Amino acid sequence: MVRKFLCLWVGVLFSLSLLDARVLNYPRGQGITTLDPAAQWNAYTSEVLANVYEGLVEFKGTYYKVSPLLAERWKAFKGGRIWKFYLRKGVKFHDGSPFNADSVVFSFNRQRAKEFAAMKALLPFLKEVRKIDEYTVEFILEKPYAALPSVLANPFAFIVKADGNGNINLGTGPFKLKSWVKGKYVLVEANRHYWGSSPKIDGVRFLVVRDSYLRVLQLKNGNADVISRLSRKEYDDVKNQIGIKIIKFPELDINYITFNSFHPPFNDIRVRKAVTLLINKDRLVKLVFGELAEPVSFPVPASLILPFKLRPSGYNPAEAKKLLALAGYPEGFSCSLLYLLGSPYRDVVNTVARNLLEAKILVKPVALPYGKLVKRVIQGDFDMVIGGWVADVPEVGNFIYSTYFPFSPRISSTSPHYTEAMKLIEEARRTMDPLKRKELYTRVVEKIMEEYLTVPLYRSFHVVAYREGIEGLEVSPKGYVLFKKVKEEGN
Repeated sequence: MVRKFLCLWVGVLFSLSLLDARVLNYPRGQGITTLDPAAQWNAYTSEVLANVYEGLVEFKGTYYKVSPLLAERWKAFKGGRIWKFYLRKGVKFHDGSPFNADSVVFSFNRQRAKEFAAMKALLPFLKEVRKIDEYTVEFILEKPYAALPSVLANPFAFIVKADGNGNINLGTGPFKLKSWVKGKYVLVEANRHYWGSSPKIDGVRFLVVRDSYLRVLQLKNGNADVISRLSRKEYDDVKNQIGIKIIKFPELDINYITFNSFHPPFNDIRVRKAVTLLINKDRLVKLVFGELAEPVSFPVPASLILPFKLRPSGYNPAEAKKLLALAGYPEGFSCSLLYLLGSPYRDVVNTVARNLLEAKILVKPVALPYGKLVKRVIQGDFDMVIGGWVADVPEVGNFIYSTYFPFSPRISSTSPHYTEAMKLIEEARRTMDPLKRKELYTRVVEKIMEEYLTVPLYRSFHVVAYREGIEGLEVSPKGYVLFKKVKEEGN
């Protein structure tokens, strides 16, 4: 039965490839949920939409550099409370209508009216977007925010246009929607009137193939052109395969353990430091992830802060045992470590538990579905929790709010280090001088490290495998596979 199913898929894909030889097949584990960029917060959906729609700006490179796209330039006024964006001329939507200031005002005003979740979370203090002239718009904020251009590089800020039926499915991007069969595939075709260089391929078919083994098999036998989000096993299977090329892109993420520093035993800084010293991060990464991650020492990506004198603590079990004895735990203790059910964290948690056993700390792994996990953490009903965060915005505040103080306001307000950190973050967010902003964020990170509030563990690599003969494939800093520069070898 399995063989029959595999043969059926291979046959279907082979037939599709014959019908349109310049349409690339990209099988993925999930389909899309909507064609409206504002109405979703899903990596699989965003990846498709990033090939169809465009924003005023975009991220480029491993450090999330904000670069011009539909806006050629921008400038801040009133200390960062007002921003003007000067738009690119000669750009058209997929239906041939012009892109202009009215398009930008429409795209943001419809979100403000309907209170879409992504915009509400990432840009809650947007007061107004108004047209200055045909190719100039002004963003008015309730308070200064230095990172506004970075926020606008996210998918929720893609500029959209409704079709004749009121559906949001028209963008300005290098590809346009051809067809969408929910749960099966999305087909996009080249936009031959694209304002930039027109795509050299005819289109891309984003297929839903939930079985990861089948996706790898399709790439190997030539019935898929691209696959991504490879596990360690899948990566090891294809990395040396003849005819397959690999892109390994570092994500702007951090995976970490957070302590409940309000309850014993982790209300004692000596215990938190001891646990930090007991975890062998190099060995953890080697055992669990191989080449698909790297150990980290800081609680945020090092590129976002300035170098400082404070040296991160390394693996030192002897020192950890001394600290535990001083804290009154010479024979260790028992505790729980919460993690997301069905996530890759299971192997990480088991490895950490073995490390801590060296000091007689007995760790009970507790796997919970997302809703229950969040509820337990907010209520403070945990000892340790492991999690991760991929930045929406490349700033320290985005990591801190979302990861290192995941407590309810009632609990957090009693914490001096929380209060001080939040004041520094707010000051940094309204500081326009990049160097001064980094200095403020560096002080936040120093505070977190001095208090041993978290154990930074590792950062991940996003892996894309593709067929030899394809050139120009790109991976955006957000991890989306982009096809606008792709061409077949020899074309």
